[in-house]
Amino acid sequence: MAETLAQLGIMAAHEVRSGTEMDQVVSRILQADDVDEADLQMKYETLVAIYKLKRLLTWTLVVIPLIVLGLGIVLYVGAVR
Repeated sequence: MAETLAQLGIMAAHEVRSGTEMDQVVSRILQADDVDEADLQMKYETLVAIYKLKRLLTWTLVVIPLIVLGLGIVLYVGAVR
């Protein structure tokens, strides 16, 4: 199925290469015993992906700018004195 997704252009070929995270996700979905289990596994994988994206966005948009701002304030106060 992974090869079919790459052939259809739904996923890039490098995303379904053996050993990649996408290959592991597709393998876990394909290992399901029936359609309902595969659907449940897809929903679980979607939740995991959303959580990873949320964590990445939190770091990118909140934590790193606050660290840079704090460092800027410390350097500014140090330069003024």
